[in-house]
Amino acid sequence: MGKKRRTIDRDSKLLLDELKIIKSSHMKDIQAKEEEMQRHLTIIASLKAYGKEIIAVGSASDICRSVNQFHTRTKEVQATVKNAVFYNVVCRGVLFKLTEFQENAKRNALGKLEGEILNC
Repeated sequence: MGKKRRTIDRDSKLLLDELKIIKSSHMKDIQAKEEEMQRHLTIIASLKAYGKEIIAVGSASDICRSVNQFHTRTKEVQATVKNAVFYNVVCRGVLFKLTEFQENAKRNALGKLEGEILNC
């Protein structure tokens, strides 16, 4: 195998490894946001179930006593959800920028990955 081929193989592997790291990082971000969203959905479902239970089994006086507490808790949940991280979804665009092949270059002989973070 020639020197040029070894350089191409080595640098291709480096680029693919870098791309795997970028992908892994992005997937971790997505999973963290999904977990946070699931926590918020659980909180909302719990609040909804509490409201339905009070209406279904509570007396008129129980319902009246719990209105303020329910209203306060609803406002807290709304504020928490509104400020949640999953509203800030980030998209990453990664491009391969080809450079002129230089066998003895100190940088990657094939090119480099470039990208930007976009708010979607």
